[in-house]
Amino acid sequence: MFGADVGLGSVVKMNRGILEGLTIIGGYALSGGGIFAEGTAVIKNCIIRRNRAVINETANIQIYPNGMGGGIYLKEDAKLISCRITRNHSQLEGGGNPVRLTYKPGRSTVDLALAPDGDVLVFSSNRDGGLVICTVDVNGGNLSRLTDVSGIDRVPQFRPRLE
Repeated sequence: MFGADVGLGSVVKMNRGILEGLTIIGGYALSGGGIFAEGTAVIKNCIIRRNRAVINETANIQIYPNGMGGGIYLKEDAKLISCRITRNHSQLEGGGNPVRLTYKPGRSTVDLALAPDGDVLVFSSNRDGGLVICTVDVNGGNLSRLTDVSGIDRVPQFRPRLE
């Protein structure tokens, strides 16, 4: 079991390796109160509870995303596998679970669909003005815009491949 010390900072910060079978409690950070994971880190079979992410009005949000991911904040290719995430809190997004992958302030995301393999989300968004179709890996990496036409692109879907 890992618990936080007094002060501001994630209980665990990692960018590679595997964290498995631990309980992470009491973290208090700008993002990822319990765990802040990036790179190729893997968090597996852990319990993540009673952690908090807080807002710092003076922090540069481009460098230090804050108020998001109370229990855990995932970036890049980091993965979360079979974890129990409970009783976490954030002042913005992702109280107990990883932060919302499709979030952009002041913009909407609609019509979300998950790929059959569970690795990619497709969604409609007005993130750049008009409503377009985008994809993002479920770990938050590889955000791509698929359409670039005037008008409204909505209701993206994955269809079975015909062979």
